[in-house]
Amino acid sequence: MRRGLLFLLLAGCAAAPRGDAPRPGAQPEQVVLYRDTVTVRFDDGQLCAVPREARSGGWSGRTVGCAHAWTARIAVPSERPRQSLARGGERVRLTGPDGTAIGYGPAPGV
Repeated sequence: MRRGLLFLLLAGCAAAPRGDAPRPGAQPEQVVLYRDTVTVRFDDGQLCAVPREARSGGWSGRTVGCAHAWTARIAVPSERPRQSLARGGERVRLTGPDGTAIGYGPAPGV
């Protein structure tokens, strides 16, 4: 019984909306391209995702799971399960709420 209550309590905490407010001017710090998702970790610690819709080719979408309102355009999906990206390139283009766009491509040596 106690385990069940603890599980329900923890599940409720995990499902609760995050109260983290985005830091004005926060910038992407790490971008990882997966087959069906792009994840973006910002320099304020927030982790966002841009999921791929069920279709082939590139995709675009808005960040979810965080307080940042950025968009992403994925020109070339990854054939690998996971690929770290670095600034420079056009594989993924992130655009901030102020219109600033940053391109990302394969990290050197990858």
